[in-house]
Order: sequence, then C-alpha cells, then structure tokens
Amino acid sequence: MCNINPELYQKLSESRLVIFKGDLNYRKLIGDFSWSYTEQFVTCLRGFLPTDFVSLRTVKADLICGLLEGQAEKVFEIDQNWMTTGEYGTIQFISKQTIYDKAAITSSLSME
Repeated sequence: MCNINPELYQKLSESRLVIFKGDLNYRKLIGDFSWSYTEQFVTCLRGFLPTDFVSLRTVKADLICGLLEGQAEKVFEIDQNWMTTGEYGTIQFISKQTIYDKAAITSSLSME
C-alpha cells in the first residue's frame, strides 16, 4: 500500500492505533489469500504495517490466519461450517514496535 497510495499510508502512519472492522476489510488485509490457519498474521499482511492496529472480525469467509496450533481443528469439531456462519469472530492486534522487537503477536478466536 505504501507504493499504491503513499499519502494514505503516511496518514495511517501518523495514527497511534488504527481499527479495521469487518470481514471484507480483514480479507483485504490478508490479500484474500488462503493462508494456513496458523500462519502468523504479520506474515499475511505482506509488509503492511503503518502503525499499531487491531482487526475486529466476524468470520464469514473461509480465510483466516494467526490461529494457535489445533485451534481451527477444535472449532471444526464443534461446527464444520464455523467459517461461514457468522457465529465466530477474531480480534487480532499488531504493534509495529513489537514486530521490530520480535515480540509476540496477540490473536484471539471467540467461540461464544
């Protein structure tokens, strides 16, 4: 994005936190690619990291990343269609500073 729309990327870079909401925006963030469920969220962003951000999403498409090992399989045991029912959601946070410090990334799958 910094090459496609540098002004917008710069504007986002000036923010302390950007909140992305919704399934469509999540799919845009990860390029609408079918990543491994356990692929790190930061990897799936493919270099997009203007500032700290959080992604809030109700899962409505079979694209997801950043889950813990075995987490997707556990939910598939409960509901084979969990990725398209709209009954599950994710909250994923990335801190630009922690990425550069090689610290952990937080990801959560809501199963309520």
